[in-house]
Amino acid sequence: HAAASILTESKAMRMQIMRFLHGALPDGNTCEEVEFSLFMKHQTASARIRELAVRGVVVDSGKRRPTLSGRPAIVWKFKHGGRR
Repeated sequence: HAAASILTESKAMRMQIMRFLHGALPDGNTCEEVEFSLFMKHQTASARIRELAVRGVVVDSGKRRPTLSGRPAIVWKFKHGGRR
């Protein structure tokens, strides 16, 4: 039951991130921006974004934006037509 619960939570978080990126800034958002906007821990947001990227739902825009610490971060974009 615990494993099923985790899978359900992961799916819900992926959907939340997907909807956020779908309606996000025209040039996309960094993982940090997703974290702050959706009140997620870094590990949670980055893992769900990676899962969405593997499925082709979000893509690396090729752009980078600095994080609060000044390091360059991938700007992720929703990819229309990707698998969900």
